[in-house]
Amino acid sequence: MTELTVELLTQADDATIRDLALLEIIAWGQMPDTERVEARKRDLGAEIGRPNFAAKGFFVGRQSGAVRGVCRIEPMRDTDDEWMVVGLAVHPDHRKLGIARVLVRACIRFAGSRGASVIRSMTHRDNQASIAFHRAVGFADEGGFVAPDGDEKVAFSVAVADQAGQERRLEPND
Repeated sequence: MTELTVELLTQADDATIRDLALLEIIAWGQMPDTERVEARKRDLGAEIGRPNFAAKGFFVGRQSGAVRGVCRIEPMRDTDDEWMVVGLAVHPDHRKLGIARVLVRACIRFAGSRGASVIRSMTHRDNQASIAFHRAVGFADEGGFVAPDGDEKVAFSVAVADQAGQERRLEPND
């Protein structure tokens, strides 16, 4: 397997934004039709263009130049010590290779370097692969809840200190 490179995205050209839009759409199990891709490109372009974008962690994992995964983290409202993983996607053809683990750890290190002591995340209640992944990388299950949009979710948290020193190499089955 080609080595994974992880980069902190600070800006992006149109090709990178398109690659990220396609990856997220495919990873979320949606059809990458032109309308959906264009809409996601607009959303990502707007997010990347915001003045506070550099304060967030937007990590991209690439192999041989191709985008394989993305993970985003940002501080929770009104606090610097709690951050939330707000997006994690790995292309279905490249899952179970450790890409998600490497990206999440990069996000945790990034947030920790900016004063975070706790990282939070959530996933859909029926996403058993994601629930298992969160547990495998050290997140504690904080129980279920119903989000404002009606989706049933499971919340997770992990202390930044618990992740210190974790291996950065790819590990199978993540």
